[in-house]
Amino acid sequence: MIINIGGIKNSLIAAFYLMLSSLSFASHAEFRPDLLPWSNDEGEQVLTDSIAGDVRIVSLFYTDCPNTCNLTIEKFKQLEKVFQNRGISANFILMSLDPKNDTPAALNAYRIERGLVSKNWYFLTSTEPQVATVAKQLGYQFTRLDDHVFHRMKIFIIDSQGNIVDVVKMSTDVERLSILSEKK
Repeated sequence: MIINIGGIKNSLIAAFYLMLSSLSFASHAEFRPDLLPWSNDEGEQVLTDSIAGDVRIVSLFYTDCPNTCNLTIEKFKQLEKVFQNRGISANFILMSLDPKNDTPAALNAYRIERGLVSKNWYFLTSTEPQVATVAKQLGYQFTRLDDHVFHRMKIFIIDSQGNIVDVVKMSTDVERLSILSEKK
């Protein structure tokens, strides 16, 4: 009897990913990730509370992600247009799920390659324990298997007081976010 270990592994990965994407996780009411400073894509230390604006749009991602993170970036771009059109000051913060590989230099190359060079876009990395703490605080589920991180697209809209006011998923119509009705 011949057993295809690679096929079994791929099937288990796919099953886990489908299970993860079908679950719904509640987010917490506040966003306070500043256990330690984060490093931005220029190697500077940044406290996320120092990133000002009417709102902060936050998600976790990693630069080698083949699927979900590309969709997250596209949703960020949609959100950027909506907030610009409404005259709302917004900052876009992407926090790496893979700090081992997402060094400041890797984040900077990713930013430049995708033309995301506006001053209101932040690409941050930290330590694995800090990333895990922030993910847990946000109710953001992910798991690592070899060099791949399995996760869903989940974007958090955070007001100037640090409160999570909206959660954006793949199917969310960004024109109908509650923060937009509050800022009219």
